[in-house]
Amino acid sequence: MVHHSLTDGIGGMQLALLLFETTAALDPGEQVTVPRSEPDPSTVRVVQESLLYDGRRALGVLRRGVTGAVPPPHERCAIRLGRSPTSWHARSVGRFVQPSRARSRT
Repeated sequence: MVHHSLTDGIGGMQLALLLFETTAALDPGEQVTVPRSEPDPSTVRVVQESLLYDGRRALGVLRRGVTGAVPPPHERCAIRLGRSPTSWHARSVGRFVQPSRARSRT
């Protein structure tokens, strides 16, 4: 689907002239040189890069798992005081979103 801003007015017509041919004659234009690509990596190199990538991802998952298993200090204190971290966060959000009270002008 074409966005309406591309088809409005003079700008749309100028863009159409750039994108579409106005004659049936084919104009090949300038010849563009195709850049040389690098040779395909060997199978050993592809397997090596894949194993390194998988290893880094596994270490990241392990690291996040270990740090996620031990609660941060403020949550450990809340648990010891009998307050769950969930209720602590809920009260914090509740204070943030509660409507402000009108102040009396004295």
